[in-house]
Amino acid sequence: MKRRINGIITILAFLFLGLYISKWNIVSEAKLILEILLAAIMCIVIQEISYIVVGRMFKIQSQVICIGPFAFFKYKGKLQIKFEMKVYPGFFGNMQGVHMPDVKSEKEFYKVNRNLKIVLCSGIFSDVIIIIAALALIFTVATNNEEFKRFLIATTVVAELLAFVAIFSGNVKRVLNMRKASEENLVQEMILLAVFYDGTKEIDRFSYLIERYIDFGKDIKSKNYSDDEMLSKIDYVSYIIYLRLGGVIKEVPSNIRKFTEYTVKKRNLLVGKPKFSRKVLNLIYRYILYLALIDKNRKEAVELYDYFRKFLYNGDGKKKNYTKIFLEHILDIENNYDYLMDINNLIKSKGEMWFGYGVYEMEKNMINLKNS
Repeated sequence: MKRRINGIITILAFLFLGLYISKWNIVSEAKLILEILLAAIMCIVIQEISYIVVGRMFKIQSQVICIGPFAFFKYKGKLQIKFEMKVYPGFFGNMQGVHMPDVKSEKEFYKVNRNLKIVLCSGIFSDVIIIIAALALIFTVATNNEEFKRFLIATTVVAELLAFVAIFSGNVKRVLNMRKASEENLVQEMILLAVFYDGTKEIDRFSYLIERYIDFGKDIKSKNYSDDEMLSKIDYVSYIIYLRLGGVIKEVPSNIRKFTEYTVKKRNLLVGKPKFSRKVLNLIYRYILYLALIDKNRKEAVELYDYFRKFLYNGDGKKKNYTKIFLEHILDIENNYDYLMDINNLIKSKGEMWFGYGVYEMEKNMINLKNS
């Protein structure tokens, strides 16, 4: 829903831009659209380049360039191009596929956290520079050149629009959230960035993040928390179990395991609460995998799956339910090995515009656990 709203806002903004420029009645509609399109492409390319240049200065490298529905990136040394006509996080310029520097100590954690905020803000800095440069040219070089002036006006408004998107739903908002976030949330965010694009092969480079993240759960107990506390605990516990299943950590602490069992027993009560439903079901999904793969308790895992699958979308014949296919393979209900080994099926389940291979590697680790 949020992406659709952003898309609607953007379309309305471009319509306003068209009306704003066309009030001079100087250009045809076709030429107007072309000028706006060229201005948008130029602004987004400059924004993407700013992420790459500033990111390399701080060793936080963006591996993907997004220009509207097109995404350019390298996979196994070859240039790849994706196309998807929908609004996704990188549609108007955003950091996608980030290679992170080492985080092996507390000092490196705070350094990388600070540098990450700078890199995330580099996009809006480029928008501001574009606006200043365009305005300067409008009142100097373009004074007697009406066509160039129109293009610069379009560029200014597009850059303002991109800045607006960054502040209200993009990287600037992300930085503001990071400033208010707890250390636990910051560590989780950085772990996600560390493994999402590059995968789990270099997880040793982030040893401090892993150790610190595990420490956050040492005081979790099986008891009645307030709703807000319970929600945050469920998020954390679910992620810890996922890291264990993916081979990132070696074991789940006993208190985390007890909290999981406690939450799963209360599933009927919690799933009935709207704000709990999705988070609890996600925890149940991962606990089913944990029972089957770590505890080797297929009987209990299948019993819990019988409860869980009534919440799954069964497909319409065109789009398969990847979660159902994965679970049923792990539980030996159906052999879906070939389907799961094709990364394109996972990418489709994520909505096409997806650049991370960490999830694929973690799921391959789960399949290997099944076969061990």
